[in-house]
Amino acid sequence: QKAQVASSSDKKPMSFQVMVGSQGGGINFRYVPMKQLGIRVGGSYVKGGINDKVELDGFSTKNRLSGELATIHGLAELNPHGFFRLAVGAAYLANAKADLFLQPKDSQTIGDITITPDEIGELNYHINWGSFAPYAGIGIGRGISKKKFNVNIDLGTYFLQSPTVTAFGTK
Repeated sequence: QKAQVASSSDKKPMSFQVMVGSQGGGINFRYVPMKQLGIRVGGSYVKGGINDKVELDGFSTKNRLSGELATIHGLAELNPHGFFRLAVGAAYLANAKADLFLQPKDSQTIGDITITPDEIGELNYHINWGSFAPYAGIGIGRGISKKKFNVNIDLGTYFLQSPTVTAFGTK
C-alpha cells in the first residue's frame, strides 16, 4: 500500500510516495509527463530474522535465518485507464542477501562414539542474489491524486538471478 502527497501544479503532475510492503518500507517520486505514462524512482529497505524455525528431519539445531534487501528502482508505468497501471523497470540491489546459521543442540552418537555440539561445530551459509533485478507489476489506484492523499496497491515481482551460496563450517 502506498500513500502519496500530490504537488499543486496541474501542468506537470508529480507526487511523493511513502510505501510499505513485502520489500519493506521506502519512498518513491512519481512524475507523469503524459496522461497515460508515469515514471517512478525510489528505494526501499527491509531487514529481519528468525530464530530456531528451520527444522531438519531427525536433527535438532539452534539456528538463525536473517536477511536484508535494499533497493534503488526505476519504473515506467503505462496507464491505459485512469485507475489501472502496468509497470516495468529494474532495481539496483544495494543489498540482497541472507544468512543461515546452524549448530546442533544435542550430542550425536555414531556407533560407540558420542560427539558433543561443541565438538561438531557450526555451519553457516551466506546467500547473495546479485545487484540487478528486472521488475514487472500491475497496480490499482490513481497514479496522481486529485487530493492531497491517495492510496495505491501494487502487485509485482523482481526477477532475481540464481543466488551465489557460500557455506563454511567450524570443526
